[in-house]
Amino acid sequence: MKLRENKDALAAWVINLCENVSYSSFDEPSPRLINEILAAGTALQGQEIRPVWYNTTLSVLDALAECSVVWKGIEDEELYINISWSEWFNPDYDSTRRSLDFLASDPVLVLQLARNLSGHDLQKVILILFLFTMAQQRFSCRK
Repeated sequence: MKLRENKDALAAWVINLCENVSYSSFDEPSPRLINEILAAGTALQGQEIRPVWYNTTLSVLDALAECSVVWKGIEDEELYINISWSEWFNPDYDSTRRSLDFLASDPVLVLQLARNLSGHDLQKVILILFLFTMAQQRFSCRK
């Protein structure tokens, strides 16, 4: 039986990978990993997970949040959790960048995400918002 055919086994595999990944194997966010997370879907719902925070990309965390996982141990470790924004701002990762809508609506992680934004990251966010607003204005003028 293929792993994808057994959603519970796929969910267990995803959790194991996210909890034990080494940095070198996660240098680039993998669209396949995000696809596998989404394929596990409801089998991940309510499953506890403690990802390797500093190695897990925001796009992967967002996919996990979309599947309604339960973040294990975050309350006790929030001062030690360092979520990296660098890959999300890196243009090399455009193909795997997610909107982060699910993380933004996650009551547990949204505060942690805000804590981990540096001044340099905030400048990038402001620039992205500015460019987005300019693009919207130009597009609306053409109508």
